Amino acid sequence: MTTARCLSCSETVLLEKEGLQCPICRGNLWIREKPPERNRFLGIRPEQLALDGLWLFRDSLPVSDVPPALRAMPIGGSPLVPWQAEARRLGMEALWLKDDTRLPSCSFKDRATAVVLAWALNHGGRVLATASTGNAGCSTACLGAMAGVPTVVFVPARAPANKVAQLQYFGAQVIQVDGSYDDAFDLCRTVCEVRGWTNRSTGLNPFTREGKKTVSFEICCQMGFQVPDIVVVPTGDGNILSGVYKGFLELMQAGISERLPRLLAIQSSSSNALMQAWRRCQQGIPAVEALTAVPSSSVADSICVDLPRDGLAALEALSRTQGEILEVPDREILSAMAELPAKTGIFVEPAAAAGIAGLRTWASRQQPDTLRGSRVVCLLTGNGLKDPQAATSLLPVPLRVPADPDEVLRLL
Repeated sequence: MTTARCLSCSETVLLEKEGLQCPICRGNLWIREKPPERNRFLGIRPEQLALDGLWLFRDSLPVSDVPPALRAMPIGGSPLVPWQAEARRLGMEALWLKDDTRLPSCSFKDRATAVVLAWALNHGGRVLATASTGNAGCSTACLGAMAGVPTVVFVPARAPANKVAQLQYFGAQVIQVDGSYDDAFDLCRTVCEVRGWTNRSTGLNPFTREGKKTVSFEICCQMGFQVPDIVVVPTGDGNILSGVYKGFLELMQAGISERLPRLLAIQSSSSNALMQAWRRCQQGIPAVEALTAVPSSSVADSICVDLPRDGLAALEALSRTQGEILEVPDREILSAMAELPAKTGIFVEPAAAAGIAGLRTWASRQQPDTLRGSRVVCLLTGNGLKDPQAATSLLPVPLRVPADPDEVLRLL
């Protein structure tokens, strides 16, 4: 049996019997830690990650059997790309980009979907549904297609057309909701309860956090079984933040590391509900009261939410890691999105670019001695081809020439 505790009322819950939310208060659940076996973990070679992905950590996942279809394409095992030029500019020892834009559906969300889908199939799930602004839905549709599982995705009407098209290409039933992501979330939850579908929605399904914690395991392996000083996390619902924290927590519990990295959560100034909740917590307001909905409208649609659905776990993650949270305006997010490909060869969507923009803002506020020697990892959570129109206004007009070599050479 999979044991969890309620983040709101601390009730102990057996998921196989009582469902994915607390039966007492309908709060979110935190699955009991299952740290990796130390000797086995320390024997992992980085090259194995590219072959086996997150299933390399199966002994630390609440999944009894992995369907062969989910092993056919590596999920996880993404590269840790050094960016030393930026590290020197910011005064740090080292900066790495964890490039999850290369996963099957081109986003970090595949980590969560893989574990949710494996668990659902282990327990008789027949239809997988989710609410999404795009990436979680694309991941659900993509991996559902791999496993032969029907998928239904509820998206807000403002979701980027490119992302909606991806859902349809993967064969999902798409339901566009006249309203916000939060409206789509509530509608998905109601329909899943009535139809008996497995609800993958972020925050509500605790197995999403289990999949996302694997990025911390990978980072540790790729850094020679050490942990970074800081991990930068683009943040909306708070589920990636809590998953990253859970992964590093389990590594410490296993005796593989001696400390937790500080988590640096980045939000858009146009979608900053978690940051506002954090400020209230700093004033002594209990987290469960501090979390309230804040209207959002950011260009970074993947982190654009009114109410952080995994907010309690995210606030706990920040507190336990002595972390920080800050906001950056959309114009700085778009600027980072336009700049990153030319400097690193990695094209990201606005939500992923928010991490880079936020790291720069944070670094500019620090004393030089604070940054010297710091080893930082920034998560890149989604590919730019998912929303290529977002930053096009910042690009120069291409040089247009006649089909004349002499004229081209003159202009160049």
